[in-house]
Amino acid sequence: MRKISLLSLICILIFCLSSCIEYPEFTTDSVFALDTVITVKANQENAEKNINETWDLIAGLDKMLSRTDETGDLFAFNLSEGMCGLPDELGEVITESVILSLITGGAYDPTLAPVTDLWGITTDHPRVPSDDEIKEALSHCGTDKLLVTGSGKHMFQRADGKMKLDLGGSGKGYVCQRATELLSSHGGYGLVSFGSSIGVFGTKKDGSGWNIAITDPADPAKTLGFVTIPDGYISVSGDYERYAVIDGVRYCHIIDPRTGRPVDNGVHSVVVWNHDGLEGDVISTALFVLGEDGIETLKDAGFDFEALIISDRGRTMTGGMEKIITFFGENDG
Repeated sequence: MRKISLLSLICILIFCLSSCIEYPEFTTDSVFALDTVITVKANQENAEKNINETWDLIAGLDKMLSRTDETGDLFAFNLSEGMCGLPDELGEVITESVILSLITGGAYDPTLAPVTDLWGITTDHPRVPSDDEIKEALSHCGTDKLLVTGSGKHMFQRADGKMKLDLGGSGKGYVCQRATELLSSHGGYGLVSFGSSIGVFGTKKDGSGWNIAITDPADPAKTLGFVTIPDGYISVSGDYERYAVIDGVRYCHIIDPRTGRPVDNGVHSVVVWNHDGLEGDVISTALFVLGEDGIETLKDAGFDFEALIISDRGRTMTGGMEKIITFFGENDG
């Protein structure tokens, strides 16, 4: 049994991102939060002060959204009985996550914690549960197990005592956007990287776009190329970031809500560019579950995004992605 180190992979991604373009004019700092290394690069007045303000914001949101921090709001809600009032920010993330889950047809589901816990892919003790265990856990999942009650804006109730929320598929994108917007409010330009969620803001001195590296899922120490974006957010889902090998079989951390099992459809990486961090996070997760056909499905559902999917079948991308992507050693994009 072996698990790859998330921290080492994230550090590789950040190194690869930095190797694509140099930022000598930036004030740069990093912290570890939300189970990942977060790096900020900012070119603006009082950059160090602004970055410290950003760390305070991230720390507060991390505690609020964590389902393992016993002092956090989400942890408390997952143990609550009856109607429960939640902080506005947490209520907004939950509400948006539920809405997006419905729009994706359940390909993304914020209520999968019972199944995620069953497999324990990212823990020290991953295991393959029985079919009966999976069926039982799935019976406690689904957005119908979450009720919006009372007259308050953010009043919720767990309709099933074993249902628990896991906002890992949307929360990181939300925090990335909040951090990016906070830094942007001070002017200048810069970048916020959560590894799998990256936000950029402002216009660089030379007017060029932001080059964001694309990790090779077959060898995370390498990059396939980069996407060049003028603004917005990049969200990435991959089977190379978190996985466990159990009895010689590799299982990725992303669970298919339809089966209660780790996704095994040949998809290895999804890269999404859009203008909403939380939504981009959800889209990349849903596309990882749905595969290449999911691009048309989510476009038809009204989502606005560009995407690249890397799978056993090759590379599939939207027309807009083709225009902003460059593969090393090739003439694509």
